[in-house]
Amino acid sequence: MKEKINKTSLNSELEDLKPNSDVNGEIGKLKMSFGDIENKFIEAQSIANFGFWELDPETWDPTWTEGLFKIVGYDIENGPVKYYDQKKLIHPDDWDFFQDTLIYVFKTGNDAEIDFRLIRSDGKERILHVIGKPLKDNDNKIISVRGTAQDVTEIKEMEARLRESESFYRTLFENTGTASIIVDEDSTILMVNTQFETLSGYSKEVVEGKKRWKEMVLEEDLEKLEKYHSMRKNDIGTPPSSYEARLIDKEGNIKIIRIDVAMIPGTKRTIASLNDLTDLRLAEKKLKTALERFYTILSNLS
Repeated sequence: MKEKINKTSLNSELEDLKPNSDVNGEIGKLKMSFGDIENKFIEAQSIANFGFWELDPETWDPTWTEGLFKIVGYDIENGPVKYYDQKKLIHPDDWDFFQDTLIYVFKTGNDAEIDFRLIRSDGKERILHVIGKPLKDNDNKIISVRGTAQDVTEIKEMEARLRESESFYRTLFENTGTASIIVDEDSTILMVNTQFETLSGYSKEVVEGKKRWKEMVLEEDLEKLEKYHSMRKNDIGTPPSSYEARLIDKEGNIKIIRIDVAMIPGTKRTIASLNDLTDLRLAEKKLKTALERFYTILSNLS
């Protein structure tokens, strides 16, 4: 005899097996959240001009994210990129360097970080900064190499312009014709020229980044110079831009110098030129003494 099925009970059990509406809602929220994260990730790659890549350990064929496709100018619709496809994109003079670096990572298991030139599909040359890290299994076997690639062309161009600008201004600084120094806000001497070496007796290696100008000033003049330095650094009042002070050179000789100082715009640093007035002041003193003797003789004659 067949057992009679309770349809009401069966329907109730089937309803219990259906996903709860709250669960469906949570799954929907998670999908939206993952989608949002993915969109933000793609946007971040675009803003920072970088992408991710991973190499197959057997074929060395790469897998690129969308960000890297955009940097390279390679149409993602053309399908997967093969290892030697990259040879068409990397500057011929940099291909061996690129390949040797990959061999190094696979052989040693060490990370690598390189820059090389890229020839985009539109013919434009760019500079990529690539970081590669091997991924290993529990037996320390390399199962993949992955990393990032960033277009650093603008950064490199800016660095080159800065180096050129630095070289230009260093040449001017070195050839001003007078002893010159650049001083940080804490009084550390950051840079000196050859004329300063001659004036002070100290070499650049001994002074730059190591000595403070306060160490070279006669104690009786220190308070005045510190006051001027503080006023200038903190933009208080109007300190004189030119004044005299006494400098102690490496041999302990006291030299009378005229200091002309100016703030470097946009910084707390100052640039100063130093003119040695010692001989002039001694000559003036001798002349004054001679004149006094002369007038004394004239007075006695009359």
